[in-house]
Amino acid sequence: MLMPWCTLHISLLLLGVFAAEDNCTATEVSLMQRREVHKAGSLGTLTLGTTNESLRAEHESILNDALQAHRGCSQNKSCSFLPEHSPMFPKPAKIPVISYADATKTQAAWQAPMKKTYDNGVRSPALGWNSWNQFNLDVNETKVLNVARAMKSSGLLESGFEYIVIDDGWGSPERDQDGRMQADPEKFPNGIKWLAEQLHGLGFKFGIYTSVGEKTCGGGQPGIMGHIQIDAATFASWDVDYVKVDRCGWPGELFFAPGLDVGDLPEFARIVAGVDYPVNGQYPKSFYQVSGRVEGYQNFSAALNSSGRTMYLEICDWGEDDTLAFAPQIANSFRVLWDNFPQWHRVEEIYEYYAQVLAIPASTRPGAYAYADMLEGGVDGFLYNRDIFPASNLTRREAATEHAMWSMWSSPLILGYDVAKPSKAWVTELMRNQALLKINQDPLGIAARLAVRKQKNFCPISDCYHTDVWVKPLAEGAVAVALVNVAGAYNQHNIFYTTESISVAWETLWLRPETNVSVYSATEQKDLGIMSGSVSMDVEPHGVIVLVLTPQTTTV
Repeated sequence: MLMPWCTLHISLLLLGVFAAEDNCTATEVSLMQRREVHKAGSLGTLTLGTTNESLRAEHESILNDALQAHRGCSQNKSCSFLPEHSPMFPKPAKIPVISYADATKTQAAWQAPMKKTYDNGVRSPALGWNSWNQFNLDVNETKVLNVARAMKSSGLLESGFEYIVIDDGWGSPERDQDGRMQADPEKFPNGIKWLAEQLHGLGFKFGIYTSVGEKTCGGGQPGIMGHIQIDAATFASWDVDYVKVDRCGWPGELFFAPGLDVGDLPEFARIVAGVDYPVNGQYPKSFYQVSGRVEGYQNFSAALNSSGRTMYLEICDWGEDDTLAFAPQIANSFRVLWDNFPQWHRVEEIYEYYAQVLAIPASTRPGAYAYADMLEGGVDGFLYNRDIFPASNLTRREAATEHAMWSMWSSPLILGYDVAKPSKAWVTELMRNQALLKINQDPLGIAARLAVRKQKNFCPISDCYHTDVWVKPLAEGAVAVALVNVAGAYNQHNIFYTTESISVAWETLWLRPETNVSVYSATEQKDLGIMSGSVSMDVEPHGVIVLVLTPQTTTV
């Protein structure tokens, strides 16, 4: 039977994706693929010899194509009828062995060998808040303190969200006469050390932002390049507890797109087109090209560790410079991809990298955590984090799933919403789920892996499905299981997807079918009783149910 929308022959999809033929059976074609047709493959042939003018024109053309697609979508009002299917993804490999009696055996199977080069002793993934997602460059001490007070009064601090991090926009354009960074006197009139004292007095730890290059990504304040020792000493003197180091300001990057090198435009186009997925279980090729930034991060890590103060180090290299090869040894957390933004499809793209690029979960261990980026639940933002595009946000269900999967991956949980707004109380309620926080902070530091996938994206209405089962070994002889109804690529109310019953068999978890297992719902924070053989739960589109399973006897 032909689908009703086929008779309408809607061709314009959100993010510029087009249906190709009248019968609606052809593969969808992305905006980037259209550009390759129209541009004769120019995105694939960019070189260092390409002129700045042509690169900038290409960058602007990518954005303009996307803007036109969104405007057309808004004008013809037809976008809500779109199918929004993701590609068919590969089946997962069998998960490594789980020993319920010997945690060290499990860790050896799930985590890649690694020795810290610079070790500050921090072992758990960070819990906290960062100013960027909601305030961008418009950050100031009043906003930060209002959020901090709201985090304390709402119970977030008590729940473990201890770091308050000010992102880009806090500094003056120039260093002082002694070469030290200094605060913007209008935004932070009392200075950074004073702000740290206020936050410490409230019970928080204080974090700050910088960049590995000459300037930060916002361009308004200096980075650490050429000043590594004095900047590490300055942060220590300000009583900083957390430092985020971005990748911008490096010599040779595109002057009109901070952080982007010549070879990054194809990845930029993939994100704008909504097709940023792994290929053959790998990152895009540009992610493995190593620049001088790596040495800058290494030297700064060494400087922080010799400063006399313990400072949690986040390396924000967007997954580039072969991040997984160098960052775990020198950082407490390391970004594994370009930015998250408040749209389910972007969350799904990040999710898919964790599913397919197995080096990501393997890189996570106590003291070194792959970081999926700041949480977007409750953030009032825009597509691609650019205010020229439509406003966007996650639904409550999507925010809950984002939080749950970040917890399953042992990713740092860094909030981005304005906690001081009463209208955001629902987000605070989600984030305070103690069962999920316990999973996130589990001392084994193992990141969940995809164990079971069922997917069908060519189907009549309400007959498509995309469901996943993720597994995360825990300390004390238990395992966390996430049952995810990924469903449609954009809208949780997509007519092609519905609530699904998702099951996991004991054999998948390295348990015998007859084993009696205590089942606890971390999502609902309640006991579900003793079960054997398998467990099944109904999960809504874009939803998740996380279970903690504890065998009553151990056989492995």
